[in-house]
Formats: sequence, structure tokens, C-alpha cells
Amino acid sequence: MYEVLRLLEGRPTNQERLAGQLPICYAYIRGTIKKFCSMGILRRSPVTVVGRRLAVFEVHDVKYRCPDGNWVISQIRKIDVAKLSMIDRSYINDNLSIKGQPAQERSQHGVNPQGSHLDKDIYPNLVEIGFTQKQMDEVRRSWQNLGLDLQALPEALDRAEWMAGPGRLPDVRHCLGYIVQSLKNGMPSPPAGYRSRRQILADAMRERAEEIRRLEQQYFEDAFTVWWHDLSEAERKRIDAANKVGAMHEAYRREFFRQHVYRPLA
Repeated sequence: MYEVLRLLEGRPTNQERLAGQLPICYAYIRGTIKKFCSMGILRRSPVTVVGRRLAVFEVHDVKYRCPDGNWVISQIRKIDVAKLSMIDRSYINDNLSIKGQPAQERSQHGVNPQGSHLDKDIYPNLVEIGFTQKQMDEVRRSWQNLGLDLQALPEALDRAEWMAGPGRLPDVRHCLGYIVQSLKNGMPSPPAGYRSRRQILADAMRERAEEIRRLEQQYFEDAFTVWWHDLSEAERKRIDAANKVGAMHEAYRREFFRQHVYRPLA
């Protein structure tokens, strides 16, 4: 459960979502989260995303012993991280009224009606400067008139969200008007230092992949050490005697182990 919560990388979810995506019952998830919070391993912060009550879990790094690391890693590999989180493009698209739904229909789907603020949990900087659904509708209409692909709006809003951050437009007197006009003209140029949501997610996945590769290499080394330690002296000499290519003993022993003994993580 600890590694699952780490995979979320701070993305919002809830206990029902976790129970629906993992082979773990709801009661166990609830009890484990409660225990982790009491131990200081986990901090739970409630958030609201597109009318949904969710939570963000901040996981503190801890060292622990795992009786079966092989099994844990194999299970982690099966997890679709995107399905653990309640924020995906469909929620963001709906929140931005990209499809052009009327205000009444948007309200039925938990989307803020025209004139109200966008969801602060998704675009806190834009909300802070006064960007509302009214401006979003204006931007959408402008894109339609220009013949632009509305599916690119989430990326445009991500860039605008970054631009709206404190101190990022020091030479602009009216940030809201500047950003709205930039959006109406099309896709804003990537600001210096900007990282898209996709890039951030890709970086997080790359870090996790590197961690898994490191664990796999460590598992191989540990398995080799245990195997070689348990061999008799006669068995060790027999393996070394089979080294006909003149390779270094350590390299040959590891290659022999890899080819004839080792079973990679599933």
C-alpha cells in the first residue's frame, strides 16, 4: 500500500477509487491509510476536483524490510497509475467546457456555471487572478472562429496557468487581460521554465522506471550472492573449470548464474 501511494505522486484520489483499482478491500485500504497517518508516514489533505471530494496523500520516505520484494515489484508493474487518480483529461476537458455545453448541462455534470470560477484545485493561479468560466467560454468561441483544434485547449490552459503564477509576468500590468488575449489568439508559446502536465508525469514515470531497474539489479546481485554462498567448494571449482574463454572469474560466474540459474522478476 505504501508503494501504491508513492506512485500517485500527489495526484488526487479517494479510497473508493483505490479499492476499485487494486486487489485490496476497502476496509483494509481505509485502515492502512489511517494507520500510516497516525504514524506520520502519510499526510492526507482533502481537495475538491470538479465537484468531487478527493484527497491528496503526501508520502514521507521511510526505510522498511520487505519479506518478498520480488512479488511487490511484480505487483507494482501491473498497476495503471492513471486509473488510480481521479484527475484525467476528460475531467479537465469538461471543466473547461471544451465541448461547448450550455451552462445548465455543465452544472449537471458538476462543472462551474458561466461566470463562476474554474476549479481551483486544477488551475489555482488562473483562479487567483480572476479567470472564470466566462473567459473560458470567450476563449473557446475564439478558437472555434479561428478553426483551431479544441482538444489542444487543455495544453493552452496549462501554459496560461503557469504564466499566471506569482512573479512570472513582471512586465505585464494587467495579467488577466494579457493571458485571456493570449489564449484567444491561439496556443501561447511555452514560457521559459514551463513543464507541461504530460512532461511532469513522464518525468515521474521515468524516475519510477529507473527505481524499478535499480531494484531489479539489486535483486540479481543479492540472488547471485546467496546462490554462490550456498554452493559447495566442489561445485564452485566445477563452474570455474568450465570457464574456457578466459573471462574474469567474477564476470563468468555471474554470466553462468544469469543463463542457468537466475529467474528474473515476473
